[in-house]
Amino acid sequence: MKEMLKEVQEAKVGGRMRRVYVRPFAWGLKNPSHMEWTPDGRLLVSEHTAGTVRDISKGGDASEAKPLAYNLQGPAAIRPTEDGKVLVVETWGGAIADIAGGGDATKLPKLTENLKGPYTLAVLNPGKKGETLFVSESSSSFMTSPV
Repeated sequence: MKEMLKEVQEAKVGGRMRRVYVRPFAWGLKNPSHMEWTPDGRLLVSEHTAGTVRDISKGGDASEAKPLAYNLQGPAAIRPTEDGKVLVVETWGGAIADIAGGGDATKLPKLTENLKGPYTLAVLNPGKKGETLFVSESSSSFMTSPV
């Protein structure tokens, strides 16, 4: 993976061609789909087909890093909340799990279940009274569990 990228690439920025410096930060991940920073400074990434969420804050080869949470069913969007939760969408499981405690996701609390192909999360008014969580649902074949 890291050999495929050139360190300096040309890209159009603001209508002009500019040099952009690109360097791989973490590799060895299995189908990473979403990343999010937590308030305590951790960079988490969901590995959709591996069923894991890993802390890749240190960068480098993530294939040997112990997962923060495992046995997730198609993890996608990650959303830390002001009250210390770390919400992860389980696309194939139709749920939103709180993985803040880490470990086996089958034993972790679910915020909601019985969703149809959830994939992304957004929050309106984060950390305030009236905070609203939005989740997208999809019935596409990408969202269904592989056989």
